[in-house]
Amino acid sequence: MAKPMDSQTALSRLRTFLLAMAIFLFAGTVVELIFQEHTGELLQLIPFILSGLGIAALAAVLIRPRHTTLVALQASMLLVVLGSAVGLFIHLSANLGFAQEIQPNATTAQLITETLHGAAPILAPGMLAVAALLAIAATYQHPELGKKM
Repeated sequence: MAKPMDSQTALSRLRTFLLAMAIFLFAGTVVELIFQEHTGELLQLIPFILSGLGIAALAAVLIRPRHTTLVALQASMLLVVLGSAVGLFIHLSANLGFAQEIQPNATTAQLITETLHGAAPILAPGMLAVAALLAIAATYQHPELGKKM
């Protein structure tokens, strides 16, 4: 019979899993953006930059899980969440603007429906936030964060 895993080993494996899932989501986001040809304007490159930042910060923590890399990861992920919120706003604004243009006399309810179902997907920017929150969760009460630099 297999020996039971101690809690520290289990927690370490869970942290690694969360970090790996975050990398997978960032990489998947980049692939999806390329498939969607999300490169038409300079503003559309922001999710590529945020994904690259996320992958780099996650790789640093996986390679060297120290106080400085963990704090840098947390700061980077907060920036990614902020960028995700901005992306959501941009997508909603684009959908609303288009709906108002093609239906100038639409009711508020119609505009809300068209904004939520528009061409710019409203959940897509949220994938960056999900990846960032997984990474932040992996740092929760990390033993290296309690150490002084």
